[in-house]
Amino acid sequence: DRSARESEETEQVLRGEYSWRMGEADYQVSGEAAFNAIDNVTRLFALEPDGSETEIPFPNGVAVVEEDRYEIMGTYGRQLTPALQLQLSAGGEYSQLAQIGGNGLTREFIRPKGQVSLVWQIDEDTRLNTRLQRRVGQLNFFDFLASVNLNDGTEFDGNPDLVPPQSWEFDAEFTRNYGAWGNILLRVYGAAIQDIVDIVPVDADGQSVGNLDEAMRYGVEWRSTTNFDPIGLAGLKLDSRFMLQESEVEDPLTGETREISNSFLRLASLTLRYDPPGTDWAYGAMLSHERYAPSYRLNEVFDLYEMPIFGRVFVENKDVFGLTTRLTVSNVFDGGSFLYRTAHDGRRTDPVLNFEQRERDIGPIFSIDIRGRF
Repeated sequence: DRSARESEETEQVLRGEYSWRMGEADYQVSGEAAFNAIDNVTRLFALEPDGSETEIPFPNGVAVVEEDRYEIMGTYGRQLTPALQLQLSAGGEYSQLAQIGGNGLTREFIRPKGQVSLVWQIDEDTRLNTRLQRRVGQLNFFDFLASVNLNDGTEFDGNPDLVPPQSWEFDAEFTRNYGAWGNILLRVYGAAIQDIVDIVPVDADGQSVGNLDEAMRYGVEWRSTTNFDPIGLAGLKLDSRFMLQESEVEDPLTGETREISNSFLRLASLTLRYDPPGTDWAYGAMLSHERYAPSYRLNEVFDLYEMPIFGRVFVENKDVFGLTTRLTVSNVFDGGSFLYRTAHDGRRTDPVLNFEQRERDIGPIFSIDIRGRF
């Protein structure tokens, strides 16, 4: 079989901002207009026994999706005390989504948005930033249209009723500077999401990109830089980053609580860099691990990830004819690409049809990076 897709995407954005100070406060007003469109043609063909191809009707594969979006925001900020700063922003977004062709229709949305943030300078080296935000997401226009993946044998119906997701998001960030030793950052965050985009059932056996009522996402992040100069190892530093995230959404097929499809789960990264004093050379190594949740469709679950343990080493010279040149060797632990897929005979509530396990070698990656000014 064969599928063919031809699409043209356009985006035009006009934005303006005006800021001023009056009394003890700072003010800003901003406006933005965006005009986005996609013109898509998707066709599907079946191979006949004589080697010829017959085009198969593919509803909602040919359409134009257009969006006119307007935003206006106002911002107010001031110093409440010598150690406490406040910033408020409020406004809204109006958008008109139109699908021409297929199951086309036109819809209008008015969405409030804004945020409030507080910055507390606890002392000269310690700060706490907090923020509560009302956010409006953006849609992928391809999700409005029907699509097919011949490799996986899956087909998605078009969904002209998609709406942009919205969320209440909170994060608090604590930073501490330890002078010559370096610094640390600790962040906790969470989001309550409405109309999250996922895969939803259509009719008896179809599926499409659609909206679920609500979901949760929350996590914690740690970042630090440690300099070893105070113990006599001048030019040596270690950067670290660790993240853990959980998410919850009600599966539209089983009703059970699961992770958001393909959502971020965890990250660990260590980067060691050495700049020998009095030279133009630098050396470094990086070790990292990153993981995402499986992807859930109505007929299958698949887990795709690469390089569970990723390593990189580099050597750099900061004066090669006045330019900084770096040679990097990546994937030094020979990490590969892995896919685990469970397909069901119908929906995920039906018996298992087959398992697929795929492992691919990636091998070492060599790169040269040159930057600077002549």
